[in-house]
Amino acid sequence: MGIDFAPPRLEPFGPLVLAGFQRSHRIGRDRKEISRDISAQWYDFVAKADVIPALPPRLGYGVGLHMPEGAETFEYFCGLVVEGLIYVPADFVALAIPRVTVAVFEHHEHVSLLHSTTELIFASILPMAEIEPADEDTCPAEFIQRYTEHFDPATGLGGVEVLVPVKV
Repeated sequence: MGIDFAPPRLEPFGPLVLAGFQRSHRIGRDRKEISRDISAQWYDFVAKADVIPALPPRLGYGVGLHMPEGAETFEYFCGLVVEGLIYVPADFVALAIPRVTVAVFEHHEHVSLLHSTTELIFASILPMAEIEPADEDTCPAEFIQRYTEHFDPATGLGGVEVLVPVKV
């Protein structure tokens, strides 16, 4: 569901600095509730994002950060690429992503189903392809959602990729 089942393409990614909002979300709740919370986080971010001196193209990034075993919450970051740390406005946080190799998966369904795509990637696709995700020491991101210029926020469709930092 939601991804192209062809083997993922591997490509270099980063380094980059993102400016945005980071929030904790409680695990174990209904997926629709978590999806609403993340949508609200994006809504809050977009309402203030015009002050960010983002690099063109202004692609949005959603990042699920690595979480410790047994955690009751997960950290989600949404933001835009900036030239460096000094370009992160006061009301925002910075997230630095180092140069890594990522496995790229296309998400073809509604944005609200990204969790299903991500779960499928980690539970089935990566193991079948014998690709091992990178650990927290290599990259703070467990996965990265890249919203391309083809994404339509009004419909929630088009132009979304899930990038998974991998060991090489």
